[in-house]
Amino acid sequence: MPALIVLSWTRAGLADRHLWLTRPDGTGRYKVTTIRNIFDIHPKFSPDGRRIAFIRGSEANAPNELWICNADGGECKQIVAAEGKSERLASPVWISDSAVCYVRDPVYNRQPDLEVWRAELDGAKPQKMFRFIEALGKRSGLLTDASARRPSTGRDRTDARQRAATYLHVI
Repeated sequence: MPALIVLSWTRAGLADRHLWLTRPDGTGRYKVTTIRNIFDIHPKFSPDGRRIAFIRGSEANAPNELWICNADGGECKQIVAAEGKSERLASPVWISDSAVCYVRDPVYNRQPDLEVWRAELDGAKPQKMFRFIEALGKRSGLLTDASARRPSTGRDRTDARQRAATYLHVI
Protein backbone atom coordinates (compact mmCIF):
# COMPACT_ATOMS: atom_id res chain seq x y z
CA MET A 1 0.00 0.00 0.00
CA PRO A 2 1.53 3.37 -0.97
CA ALA A 3 1.99 6.10 1.64
CA LEU A 4 -1.15 8.22 1.93
CA ILE A 5 -2.14 11.42 3.68
CA VAL A 6 -5.68 12.02 4.94
CA LEU A 7 -6.86 15.62 5.04
CA SER A 8 -9.98 17.75 5.33
CA TRP A 9 -10.45 20.06 2.38
CA THR A 10 -12.98 21.95 0.32
CA ARG A 11 -12.83 24.11 -2.76
CA ALA A 12 -13.12 27.86 -2.36
CA GLY A 13 -16.75 28.96 -2.20
CA LEU A 14 -18.11 25.55 -1.17
CA ALA A 15 -19.44 25.00 2.34
CA ASP A 16 -18.86 21.25 2.55
CA ARG A 17 -15.57 20.07 4.03
CA HIS A 18 -14.82 16.44 3.18
CA LEU A 19 -12.06 13.97 3.95
CA TRP A 20 -9.62 13.19 1.15
CA LEU A 21 -6.77 10.76 0.66
CA THR A 22 -3.76 11.78 -1.40
CA ARG A 23 -0.20 10.66 -1.96
CA PRO A 24 2.53 12.86 -0.43
CA ASP A 25 3.27 14.29 -3.90
CA GLY A 26 -0.39 15.42 -4.29
CA THR A 27 -1.36 12.83 -6.89
CA GLY A 28 -4.00 10.14 -6.59
CA ARG A 29 -6.60 12.23 -4.76
CA TYR A 30 -9.64 10.27 -3.55
CA LYS A 31 -12.69 11.73 -1.77
CA VAL A 32 -13.40 9.60 1.32
CA THR A 33 -16.57 11.30 2.65
CA THR A 34 -19.23 12.83 0.44
CA ILE A 35 -22.28 13.83 2.51
CA ARG A 36 -23.54 17.26 1.49
CA ASN A 37 -23.87 20.07 4.07
CA ILE A 38 -21.59 18.27 6.52
CA PHE A 39 -18.19 19.28 7.88
CA ASP A 40 -15.71 16.40 8.34
CA ILE A 41 -12.55 17.66 10.05
CA HIS A 42 -9.56 16.56 12.18
CA PRO A 43 -8.95 13.20 10.45
CA LYS A 44 -6.49 10.67 11.91
CA PHE A 45 -5.51 7.23 10.60
CA SER A 46 -5.80 4.27 12.97
CA PRO A 47 -2.50 2.63 13.96
CA ASP A 48 -3.08 -0.16 11.41
CA GLY A 49 -3.99 2.39 8.68
CA ARG A 50 -7.34 0.74 7.92
CA ARG A 51 -9.66 3.30 9.55
CA ILE A 52 -9.97 7.04 10.03
CA ALA A 53 -11.28 8.83 13.13
CA PHE A 54 -12.67 12.31 12.52
CA ILE A 55 -15.02 15.00 13.80
CA ARG A 56 -18.32 15.53 11.95
CA GLY A 57 -20.76 18.42 12.27
CA SER A 58 -23.50 20.15 10.35
CA GLU A 59 -22.00 23.64 10.79
CA ALA A 60 -18.62 24.99 11.77
CA ASN A 61 -19.93 26.44 15.06
CA ALA A 62 -22.52 23.78 15.92
CA PRO A 63 -22.25 20.72 18.18
CA ASN A 64 -20.33 17.91 16.52
CA GLU A 65 -19.59 14.20 16.85
CA LEU A 66 -16.73 11.70 16.81
CA TRP A 67 -16.96 9.28 13.87
CA ILE A 68 -14.85 6.51 12.34
CA CYS A 69 -14.88 5.03 8.83
CA ASN A 70 -12.82 2.65 6.80
CA ALA A 71 -9.94 4.28 4.93
CA ASP A 72 -11.97 3.99 1.71
CA GLY A 73 -14.93 5.83 3.32
CA GLY A 74 -17.03 2.73 3.89
CA GLU A 75 -18.74 1.72 7.13
CA CYS A 76 -19.04 5.20 8.68
CA LYS A 77 -20.07 4.95 12.31
CA GLN A 78 -20.78 7.54 14.98
CA ILE A 79 -18.79 6.82 18.14
CA VAL A 80 -19.64 9.82 20.36
CA ALA A 81 -22.35 12.47 20.02
CA ALA A 82 -22.32 15.90 21.64
CA GLU A 83 -24.45 15.86 24.79
CA GLY A 84 -25.66 19.44 24.54
CA LYS A 85 -26.20 22.26 22.08
CA SER A 86 -23.06 24.08 23.16
CA GLU A 87 -20.66 21.13 23.45
CA ARG A 88 -17.76 20.73 20.99
CA LEU A 89 -15.49 17.75 20.28
CA ALA A 90 -12.08 17.99 18.61
CA SER A 91 -8.68 16.38 17.95
CA PRO A 92 -9.28 12.62 17.88
CA VAL A 93 -6.14 10.56 18.55
CA TRP A 94 -5.99 6.78 18.25
CA ILE A 95 -4.48 5.15 21.34
CA SER A 96 -5.02 1.58 20.07
CA ASP A 97 -6.84 -0.12 17.21
CA SER A 98 -9.97 -0.12 19.39
CA ALA A 99 -9.86 3.19 21.31
CA VAL A 100 -9.72 6.91 20.48
CA CYS A 101 -9.06 9.87 22.76
CA TYR A 102 -10.58 13.25 21.95
CA VAL A 103 -10.94 16.74 23.38
CA ARG A 104 -14.31 17.86 24.73
CA ASP A 105 -15.36 21.42 25.53
CA PRO A 106 -18.63 21.11 27.47
CA VAL A 107 -19.62 24.74 26.86
CA TYR A 108 -18.42 26.44 23.67
CA ASN A 109 -17.60 30.00 24.75
CA ARG A 110 -14.69 32.37 25.26
CA GLN A 111 -13.71 30.51 28.45
CA PRO A 112 -12.77 27.01 27.27
CA ASP A 113 -12.72 24.27 29.89
CA LEU A 114 -11.26 21.44 27.84
CA GLU A 115 -11.27 17.79 28.88
CA VAL A 116 -9.69 14.67 27.37
CA TRP A 117 -11.99 11.67 26.97
CA ARG A 118 -11.46 8.07 25.88
CA ALA A 119 -13.97 6.24 23.66
CA GLU A 120 -13.87 2.50 23.02
CA LEU A 121 -15.10 1.45 19.60
CA ASP A 122 -17.17 -1.37 21.11
CA GLY A 123 -19.86 1.10 22.18
CA ALA A 124 -18.91 1.39 25.86
CA LYS A 125 -19.69 4.71 27.51
CA PRO A 126 -16.82 7.23 26.98
CA GLN A 127 -14.69 7.92 30.04
CA LYS A 128 -13.20 11.26 31.07
CA MET A 129 -9.43 10.98 31.48
CA PHE A 130 -8.65 14.48 32.79
CA ARG A 131 -9.43 18.20 32.60
CA PHE A 132 -6.75 20.48 31.17
CA ILE A 133 -7.02 22.86 34.15
CA GLU A 134 -6.24 20.06 36.60
CA ALA A 135 -3.46 18.46 34.55
CA LEU A 136 -1.79 21.53 33.06
CA GLY A 137 -3.00 24.49 35.09
CA LYS A 138 -4.68 26.04 32.05
CA ARG A 139 -8.11 25.64 30.48
CA SER A 140 -7.08 24.89 26.91
CA GLY A 141 -4.39 23.09 25.01
CA LEU A 142 -3.75 20.69 22.18
CA LEU A 143 -4.03 16.91 22.02
CA THR A 144 -2.00 15.15 19.36
CA ASP A 145 -0.34 11.84 18.54
CA ALA A 146 3.14 12.25 19.95
CA SER A 147 4.35 9.15 18.09
CA ALA A 148 4.85 11.47 15.12
CA ARG A 149 7.56 13.15 17.18
CA ARG A 150 9.59 9.92 17.32
CA PRO A 151 11.36 8.76 14.19
CA SER A 152 10.25 5.43 12.77
CA THR A 153 12.77 2.73 12.06
CA GLY A 154 10.67 1.94 8.99
CA ARG A 155 10.99 -1.80 9.65
CA ASP A 156 7.33 -2.78 9.81
CA ARG A 157 3.81 -1.77 10.78
CA THR A 158 4.24 -3.08 14.32
CA ASP A 159 6.69 -0.26 14.99
CA ALA A 160 4.10 2.37 13.95
CA ARG A 161 1.32 0.60 15.88
CA GLN A 162 3.38 0.49 19.09
CA ARG A 163 4.28 4.16 18.82
CA ALA A 164 0.67 5.22 18.19
CA ALA A 165 -0.65 3.13 21.08
CA THR A 166 2.03 4.35 23.49
CA TYR A 167 2.25 8.11 23.03
CA LEU A 168 -0.28 10.84 23.62
CA HIS A 169 0.99 14.42 23.64
CA VAL A 170 -0.78 17.24 25.46
CA ILE A 171 0.41 20.82 25.06
